[in-house]
Amino acid sequence: MRDIVRQSFIAFSRPLEGPEAFADLVAPALSPEHLERLVLAKLDDLEILLAERFGNWASWPADAQLAMLSLTWVAGDGFGSPRFELACRSLAFDAVANECRIPDDRVSIERRNAANRTLFRNAGHVVRARLDPSVLYYPRDMRALSDRAITEPEFPAQKVPSSSAVKVAPPLDDE
Repeated sequence: MRDIVRQSFIAFSRPLEGPEAFADLVAPALSPEHLERLVLAKLDDLEILLAERFGNWASWPADAQLAMLSLTWVAGDGFGSPRFELACRSLAFDAVANECRIPDDRVSIERRNAANRTLFRNAGHVVRARLDPSVLYYPRDMRALSDRAITEPEFPAQKVPSSSAVKVAPPLDDE
């Protein structure tokens, strides 16, 4: 299995040659359970790195933690500019939202950028309004409805497994 993953990684790392570039690869057969264990182990590793990088990581709102895990998953643990770093350390999550763009024009990354901005803005609202930081407010955008940017895509609500330690905010009356 390791050899298949290694060969696949090497193939995916080479310059793009179009869709035919990966025709000779055999996708590794991972069970959903194995895949879930791998993803959760990676997230645990990333969280350890982020806790070392940001001493106040444990006190961050759930929305900010999810956004930072998203950024780190894609861009690595050294992601961010000095302004980004300072805003994170100061819990100035509205400023973080302005600095968190992954520089890539693929649609999937643009959607991730939009989601991360919403998550960080939500975290800013949680800090200002002194809301429960353990509640994940996303996919709700905590800005006033009149303040919504038309460039932000709407995402369907995601169900969180009941075994999860993260609480999900109930819908607002106007939703």
